[in-house]
Amino acid sequence: VPPLETAEQIVDAITTLAEPGGMLRAKGFLTVTGKRAPLVVQAVGGRVEHYYTQDHSVMPFEDNNGHGRLVVIGHAGMDVDTLAKQTGGIITE
Repeated sequence: VPPLETAEQIVDAITTLAEPGGMLRAKGFLTVTGKRAPLVVQAVGGRVEHYYTQDHSVMPFEDNNGHGRLVVIGHAGMDVDTLAKQTGGIITE
């Protein structure tokens, strides 16, 4: 996921996917424009927790060009395209 404009962008996208979309869980470390600390995101259903951490070692790769990674677990047929579209991310399986 490329840097987000705000933390609320990912919270809104996850909430949208969780309710009718079949998402069960999400967890990841993301970057937010203008913030030096990584954003930690954890979600179970529609409940989303997020906070900034000073631990930069949590980012998935050193050469990620400022991109983060969000892992999403859900039911078969889940609409992950909506999440990717709302965050500017890409889907990998």
